[in-house]
Amino acid sequence: MQDSLNRTGVQTERERTREEKIETVAEKIELLIGDRSLRQVAAASGLTAAGLSNILKRKYLPSADTLRKLSSEKANPQNGVTLGDLLYAAGYQTESLNDVIDYVIKDSMIEANPFSADGDRSRNVYLRAYQGQLYEMLGKGLVSDALLAKGIHFQLERIDPTAGIETVADMRIQLEDEKVKEWFCLFKDCSERRHLYLDIPRWVGRFFLIPSKPDRKLSIVVNSEDAYQKICMYKDAMSYRGELSVILIDDKKAELISETYLANYDLGDTSKEIYLV
Repeated sequence: MQDSLNRTGVQTERERTREEKIETVAEKIELLIGDRSLRQVAAASGLTAAGLSNILKRKYLPSADTLRKLSSEKANPQNGVTLGDLLYAAGYQTESLNDVIDYVIKDSMIEANPFSADGDRSRNVYLRAYQGQLYEMLGKGLVSDALLAKGIHFQLERIDPTAGIETVADMRIQLEDEKVKEWFCLFKDCSERRHLYLDIPRWVGRFFLIPSKPDRKLSIVVNSEDAYQKICMYKDAMSYRGELSVILIDDKKAELISETYLANYDLGDTSKEIYLV
């Protein structure tokens, strides 16, 4: 029987065995490590060298939380490997974000008694903490993957927590050979937002704290069609001077869906626009 292929030409999730997932994710992690030692990568990721060695020896499938640590900015993954790459290789990316969070909670040894109010509260605390963090990491992976697919040369820059106004964003990208040289992204998980009409003005307002430059782009990345449409209402209706867009992603399918520019540095000049979708 012919194998079913997805849009990237890779075998679909249902046809991959656990052993194949273990092999694929180990190969991705080998790329991520690059020319560094296991001890260096383990220390930067907050993992043990022995545990990382066992993953590379194909002894077990690493948890979603382990993959998150290996792909974090602090771990400095090499060769363009992203969290999205690792989650797909391990078979987690086809799950909903809540399912991935459940994996993380389970593998972090959080034992919540479903019949206990304390257990429910414990799980909710971890859900809220991981929901935003995993969504942000997934979003960063999707943006990076889209740039690579378009052949755009870029470098991810760390955001210094002491840098002041730049910390209003979650991701900073340096672009090469483009009219836009610097790109800031703000990731907002809207899955459980009940008051978007109050939240959205604050999100848009945060970017006003970043000084506008001719070669700088700002993007708000959301995972709700409702939030996306509400933010699109700001198009050509704000006083902000700069390259500003809103991006919609489907965090369940791990896909970029749409992007709309809200403003440009020079009125009517769209020559600097860079679309990921």
